[in-house]
Amino acid sequence: FSIHLLVLSLLPLSDKRKRVPQHNLLLPEERGDVQQRVCNDPHMLSLTWQYLHGTYQHNHRTLDNTVTNGCDGPNWDVNIAPNSLGKRLQDLGYRTGMYGKYSNNYRGDKVPVGWDDWLGLVGNSQYYNYTLNRNGVAEKHGLDYKKDYLPSLILDAGIKFMTTKTKEPWCAFLSFPTAHETFDAAPQHQKLFGGSKPPNLNYPSFNKTGDPGKHWYTRSRPPSTNTQQSTTNKAGYAGSNLSSL
Repeated sequence: FSIHLLVLSLLPLSDKRKRVPQHNLLLPEERGDVQQRVCNDPHMLSLTWQYLHGTYQHNHRTLDNTVTNGCDGPNWDVNIAPNSLGKRLQDLGYRTGMYGKYSNNYRGDKVPVGWDDWLGLVGNSQYYNYTLNRNGVAEKHGLDYKKDYLPSLILDAGIKFMTTKTKEPWCAFLSFPTAHETFDAAPQHQKLFGGSKPPNLNYPSFNKTGDPGKHWYTRSRPPSTNTQQSTTNKAGYAGSNLSSL
């Protein structure tokens, strides 16, 4: 059998191999065909649903991260979720599991169709002090790292699902909040990338917000100031950000 691994990343794979060398252990070049794809929209949910629905934004109609523009709104429940990757694979006999962040506006009032095992984060990205919907039951979490650190809970639930022996093929979707603020790295990883710098300052497109060829959201943002760039470039910021990956 074959395993297909999809990595949704905020950094190009070439930068990840250099800056996060642990990825080399997971994705050795001589053992797999690693392909990259350029994002065509800066909104996370629009891109997530390109993958989960198999269509581009003008078809799935999730235009940004708001309910008004399609993020977990009426069209989502009626037209998107019933045609998602999970539902299509489930109809083909797959056992399906989804763990972590589903939508910025997920209310936790339902388990979307298509998923046999479900662990959905209510609302937007959090590492502590959040609520999960675990197969239809609300589960509140606090500030205890061993009990509540969301990336660990997502990973543990996904591994349990993937290692459960069944006759059916399976599909597991693990959706981590990384690397959203507040960049709460696990305690053992908080100093792992001290001195690192974010790579985006080296890119030709960095801070070119007024370019008419950019997405409307990028065009609407003012360029970052020297002070903001200096803050972004501080080792403490970068170290905390990368160590939560």
